[in-house]
Amino acid sequence: MQKEDIKKIEKEINYKFVNSELLVVALTHSSYANENDIKSYERLEFLGDSILNFAVSEFLFTHYKNLNEGRLSKIRAYIVNQDAVFNAVKDFEFVNHIKAVEGLEIGKPIISDVCEAIVGAVFLDSNNYDVAKNVVLELLKNSLKTDFNKKIITDYKSYLLEKCQASKQTVQFSHYKQSEQIEPCFKAELYINNKLVSTGYGRTKKRAEQMASKEAINKIENLN
Repeated sequence: MQKEDIKKIEKEINYKFVNSELLVVALTHSSYANENDIKSYERLEFLGDSILNFAVSEFLFTHYKNLNEGRLSKIRAYIVNQDAVFNAVKDFEFVNHIKAVEGLEIGKPIISDVCEAIVGAVFLDSNNYDVAKNVVLELLKNSLKTDFNKKIITDYKSYLLEKCQASKQTVQFSHYKQSEQIEPCFKAELYINNKLVSTGYGRTKKRAEQMASKEAINKIENLN
């Protein structure tokens, strides 16, 4: 990995590594690590996952003093789930430098895992939780801008079905298995009144339906 690439990532997350090798490891998928007999990001991901969850918990506790424990837990789950993390970091420079075997799709699961691994790497490098927390807030800043005093949707399919049933519209899904993918992947097409509205992808049919429903909700709300 080139020094200039490391500098770009450091600038983006607002942290300069003492040991930049930790960042390289955080960007290395197990498939590439196994082929080249080097370390992968998995242990850093384990560490970073805990720090990310705690940092988000602290942020919510501090900024939403009027919300109870149950509501805060739901919001945290919404922020740290794989899709939300991916959407928050997908345009960051580090995404372009993830190392994996040729043919392996670097999609949501891997990108969200690498995000957590980078947090773990920062914590180890700095030996300082507050420094790692600031990187979490930088990585998730777009998600954390949301006003969580308002209702958030976590079950997109149920929400969509409820809305469509209330307006007497029919909802149907068609499923397809993406056999050309290295990792299992399903495609779900969502039809409202027999018209194709959206498409979603996921490791399971249910996940693909949720993603298709989320896209449909976004389209409908943008039209209103």
